[in-house]
Amino acid sequence: MGEGLHGHWVQAYYVNLFINDAGGRVFAEASDEKVVFAATLPA
Repeated sequence: MGEGLHGHWVQAYYVNLFINDAGGRVFAEASDEKVVFAATLPA
């Protein structure tokens, strides 16, 4: 990561951390036109 780029990823890092700690899963798919992000959590 280049200088300053880390700020763009910090939210995704913490979402991933919290979802995994809760026993959930994170899904992401990226293309040239869009990024799709989804998460599942246990009930």
